[in-house]
Amino acid sequence: ASGGILPRSQEELKIRGHAFEARLYAEDTDKQFLPQTGRLDYLKFPAQNRHVRVDSGVCSGDTISMYYDPMIAKLIVWDEDRERALKRLQQALRQCYIDGLTTNSQFLLELASHPEFVAANFDTGFIDSHYANMQASREQQHCAEQHTLEALAGLHYLLCEKNHNAPTSGPWQTDNWRLNLAAERLLSLNIEQQRCDIRVQPLDRGWQLHIDDQSFRVDGTLDGEQLLAEINGRRSRLHYVAHADRVALFTENGAPLHYQPHRYHSASDEQHGGLVAPMNGRIVSLLVKPGQTATKGEVLMIMEAMKMEHSVTAPADGQVERFHFAEGDLVEGGANLLDFVEEPST
Repeated sequence: ASGGILPRSQEELKIRGHAFEARLYAEDTDKQFLPQTGRLDYLKFPAQNRHVRVDSGVCSGDTISMYYDPMIAKLIVWDEDRERALKRLQQALRQCYIDGLTTNSQFLLELASHPEFVAANFDTGFIDSHYANMQASREQQHCAEQHTLEALAGLHYLLCEKNHNAPTSGPWQTDNWRLNLAAERLLSLNIEQQRCDIRVQPLDRGWQLHIDDQSFRVDGTLDGEQLLAEINGRRSRLHYVAHADRVALFTENGAPLHYQPHRYHSASDEQHGGLVAPMNGRIVSLLVKPGQTATKGEVLMIMEAMKMEHSVTAPADGQVERFHFAEGDLVEGGANLLDFVEEPST
């Protein structure tokens, strides 16, 4: 463009090897790839070398805002042939650790591991053709792994205490001493916002964890940001990040599992009848008036974020009691937008 001389002529260019590029986005693939906004609480990419390259302009602590494209990074891999390059892509995606908001990293790994994609049988309609199958496979895998992950969560909780890493207050504070009782404790954790009770018995080496009707013999150590665990004889190495109020434990498919000690709270702590903003954005228009009857699915208000409009609809027949924001207001993701009262069922 500047009139300079290119370093190679067209005749000198040769194709060598195979490359893939995956684009990591802040988006919710289970909600029609809805863009996400928020803070990147933790961000770590695979090590770069002659096979792996990462192009990114953000780091841990940065915010994905409503004003720009929600792309986090381009992950580029290369190897001598397609098969080896694809394996490098899968491995690199497993080593992308992102916490704080929802991303498409797990979806990209599922796509890159799909048998049809591995066999190079794909076209521009690949996602539409295979998305339902990929989602069902993910749910099945989630059910199969859930108890093991819960065991890992309980194990990590115990390791924090064993290695004296627990602070005097906060999520790892415990009081375990009991007189004339069996050496067993009950851990109550919130795992992905679901309460899980884990009965723990100390062994000569490790612990026995009882979850529902299943039992796990576990042991392990903490090594920096790695959890080295052995569960029923199966060894795992998982990446984890300890925040002030929770822990993110990254599974072998790259997805973070969040857990924290269970805290009891009263019903007054809950928000009832509210609709929350799916992301940071601006209120474009309010389409109903407080007190006006609305039917299920009717659009109540419209938000704008990342040059896209998003409709907030009535979850059931009922009416809006009040809006918490006016047209033109900026709102943060998760903010309570309005109070909605459902019509009583007959």
